[in-house]
Amino acid sequence: MRFQTKVLLVSGLPTVMLMGLLFASNINNNNRQQHFEKLLQLNTAQQHHGLLDMMHDHVQGAVYRKLYAEAIQNNAEIEFTREDMRETADKSRAYFNDSRDILVKAGMALDEDAQVERDLNNYIEGGSTLINANGTDQNLLNHFNELF
Repeated sequence: MRFQTKVLLVSGLPTVMLMGLLFASNINNNNRQQHFEKLLQLNTAQQHHGLLDMMHDHVQGAVYRKLYAEAIQNNAEIEFTREDMRETADKSRAYFNDSRDILVKAGMALDEDAQVERDLNNYIEGGSTLINANGTDQNLLNHFNELF
């Protein structure tokens, strides 16, 4: 074997090894990027879940705020509570839909989505019915508390 051939083989081996390392590193980086994107999606869904939980509590607070405003005959507060309930209902449904869309995109859709959405809508409607009613219907209040 000639000297030039030996030099070429010796210098080419590290180059081939370096190219292999670069290729493996690129694959690893692509996998890591995909995992980070999925984690970001799940983190966003988790944030929406937390916000939705706070909206759930907010609906209950709005119902009792309306009952108190009615007891002290504060019509301005009653109207404010009704508007607040409409906004809360819209935000709650938006957070739920966003979370569901994120989970579907991440390939983690839940079989219970339809039931959860039905429960959410029943709860919002129960609160809205109480807030929009004139006077206090104890049966409606009991039903709402059962939904909570």
